[in-house]
Amino acid sequence: MTETAPPGWFQRTVLTNWPAKLTALVLATVLWAAVEMRMPRETPGVTERVFTSIPVLLPARLADLAPEPGSVVITVRGPVDRVRQLTADSLQATLPDRAVATGQYLPVMVRAPLGIETSVLPDSVRLIAPARG
Repeated sequence: MTETAPPGWFQRTVLTNWPAKLTALVLATVLWAAVEMRMPRETPGVTERVFTSIPVLLPARLADLAPEPGSVVITVRGPVDRVRQLTADSLQATLPDRAVATGQYLPVMVRAPLGIETSVLPDSVRLIAPARG
């Protein structure tokens, strides 16, 4: 013989104090969604790697100036096998080839193999007259 719920079980368990239960459910759902949105997504087969002290290369027309700082940190992201093969020589931090004045900031551009995403810190450098010694 199977046991059945006593009469009125549904009404006592589910329907009693339903506004508080519904509020708790909504709050739990909102909290879950907020946490889920903030969690970084890991993509299978994709990795990140950081390269430090990558020198900033100047175009020929800016050869009489020096970048400050003279090197940057480049973070790369891409397929695991491609990222593992990268070396510091695979990356270039360059400045735009345009006329500028001493003290001006220029954005750092990164050259990397196709399929590799990059970010660079700092994202701009100041051009200074090098110390003559």
